[in-house]
Amino acid sequence: MTGVAERAFARAFARTFSTSGMTTRAGIARLGAAMNAIRDPAHRALAEEVFALVRHRRKLDQVEVAPARRALARLLDHPPSSRLPVALERALHHAVPRVNADVRRYELSFDLSGGAMVVPGRAVIRLARAAPEDLVLAVAPDRLNVREVHARGRAVPFSVRGERLHVRAPGATAIEVRYTVRPTENPNGPGLIADPRTGSYSTFTWPYGTGALFPSNPAPEDGVTARVTVEAGRGRHVVGAGAAGRRPIRIDRRVPAYAIAFYAGRFARRRPVASRSGVTVTLYGHGKSVRDDVRRAYQRAAAEAIDFFSDWLGPYAYGRRFAMVEVRGRLGCMENAGAVAMMVGAIRARQVAREMAVHEVAHHWFGDNLRIRNSGEFWMSEGFTSYLTYRFFQHTDGARAFHRMLDRSRSLVSAALRHRAHALEGPCYCDIHELFTDVPYELGPWILRMMETALGSPAFDRMLGAWYRAHRFAAVDTREFLRFARRQTGRDVEPFFDRWSRIDAVPSFEDRSAIAGDRVRVHLRARTPVPEGVVIPLVVQGLRGEMMELGVDPRAGVIVETGFRVRRLVWDPERRVLAHVGPTAPRPVRSPRR
Repeated sequence: MTGVAERAFARAFARTFSTSGMTTRAGIARLGAAMNAIRDPAHRALAEEVFALVRHRRKLDQVEVAPARRALARLLDHPPSSRLPVALERALHHAVPRVNADVRRYELSFDLSGGAMVVPGRAVIRLARAAPEDLVLAVAPDRLNVREVHARGRAVPFSVRGERLHVRAPGATAIEVRYTVRPTENPNGPGLIADPRTGSYSTFTWPYGTGALFPSNPAPEDGVTARVTVEAGRGRHVVGAGAAGRRPIRIDRRVPAYAIAFYAGRFARRRPVASRSGVTVTLYGHGKSVRDDVRRAYQRAAAEAIDFFSDWLGPYAYGRRFAMVEVRGRLGCMENAGAVAMMVGAIRARQVAREMAVHEVAHHWFGDNLRIRNSGEFWMSEGFTSYLTYRFFQHTDGARAFHRMLDRSRSLVSAALRHRAHALEGPCYCDIHELFTDVPYELGPWILRMMETALGSPAFDRMLGAWYRAHRFAAVDTREFLRFARRQTGRDVEPFFDRWSRIDAVPSFEDRSAIAGDRVRVHLRARTPVPEGVVIPLVVQGLRGEMMELGVDPRAGVIVETGFRVRRLVWDPERRVLAHVGPTAPRPVRSPRR
């Protein structure tokens, strides 16, 4: 039954969005306090569903109206088909309109030569379909000042309301927007970032921040090409996909809009490294912020990774040049197409820098190339990329390095699920910040690793290569991948995926096994829930080097007669199953990305 706290939460939601689909930090804080006052666990979960839609970006999008309505109706015990109270209906009506521009290409230009607090910008936006009566694009009004909009060679009416640019140019296939950009000194953006210490500029727009740099459709499934011209001013070097110097930056294969980027500054350019597949990798350093040995290591790793992924999956698709640009910040690195950002605060250590570089290279196959269909599919970008990264280091650094990475990954999954358990695959309307944990980054590659060991590495590798080649430059989702895997391998992996993608904890077992001469009594006691069908590999080692391998169902004890005197038991030495077996629970470790 709906109580006082539940009704108070509904009133707080109505007040928060009573005049606009956008709110303030204070508004979100008040809504969060109202949610925390709900004591009933089921009702609290419904309020959390609503709160999760708005807490990160502080706005209610039109795509979020339906799930918000469903959760609020259940919270207030309203029939699903009935109207909510008037104040709630009014709040839902104020949702920020959905971007409806189906963009084919962006032609952007920026003038940094004036050194002013605002930067002139121009965007020619070419559409895949003719513009509707009300063409809607994303903009950040505190960062972009739209001055004129043209279509078919003449000015057309427009307005900026909230975070949306509304253009009235029905039937147009291209519009030109003239505007100014206000840079930020926050190294994490979004938009155009000015480094006051070095006088350089960079851009960072993931995941929803493209509107802080140019009027756009920020949805990851909206694949676009781009041409970017930057007038940098005296002494600054412009770097971007396929270009360095004064030439325009060109991205001729479809990418998400957030992968369009440029850099302008005085960089310490290192000697290029040529990959075997003919791609030149050039590093642009941020002064003396990173040691030379670290730079050499991650530049070489990037070149080798381009070859490894090209041989396995298909050729690198973004030209013959690949740039790596060091920028201020500690957040991590960013897979900007053809010109990745390497935040200097995140790449101090040699091995971490190598992993970061390879991870961003791998995004040029999964994330930039195979785009996710919606934010709920975040793991299909990050999980696949982490898996490719681990496979690369298995190839270059050997099995022990591969196993160390998988052990660290297992600990990160365990810690992330203890902090806040959530499913690997989110709903299509999900805010990507709700999934920005180690679950997609680390549970994702473990599920792929378990699929690999179940199918056999050769069969899995052929399937993954075929998946990539069949869907290049397209938006994909989880169910599409699982159906493709079944057609390619003859194995239905969907039930396996559904069991493992929803775990609340990494399966953990206390080993109570006992050795008596040539006999082993195998017994595991589960510390956590165990997914159906788990079989853990066990290697029994003898005193004279003898070895016996078997698979153990942790739900059933077993007595093994080995025929030799047993020295020790080794659980899952090849890291085939996401599980921890030991006398104590696993210790938490720190993620290299955060």
